[in-house]
Amino acid sequence: PHLDRIVVEGHTDSDGGYLYNLKLSQRRALAVMNYLLSLPIARQYNLKEYLVASGRAYMDPVLKNGVEDKEASRRIEITFRLKNREAMYEIERILDADKK
Repeated sequence: PHLDRIVVEGHTDSDGGYLYNLKLSQRRALAVMNYLLSLPIARQYNLKEYLVASGRAYMDPVLKNGVEDKEASRRIEITFRLKNREAMYEIERILDADKK
C-alpha cells in the first residue's frame, strides 16, 4: 500500500556517444522490466502499473579512486519509490515507537 513506483534504471559506461548510450541503457532497463513482468509475483501483485523503465546512459558512473569502473558502470538499479503521505505516516510511527 505504500508503493508508488518501481523504477528500473539502466546505466552504461562512458564509451561511445551519449545518444547511443541512452538507447542502450533504455533497452537494458526494458529487458529487465520485461523479465520482472514475466514472474508470477508480477501478476499476483499487478506490478505492471508500478514499473517504469528509465535509461540513464553514463550520467551516474561508478567511480573507484576517482576513475570510472567501466564494468561496474554497466548496470541496472531498481528503486522503490514510496507514496509520500503513507511513507511519512509509517516513518513517524516507527520513530514514535523508538521513543517508547
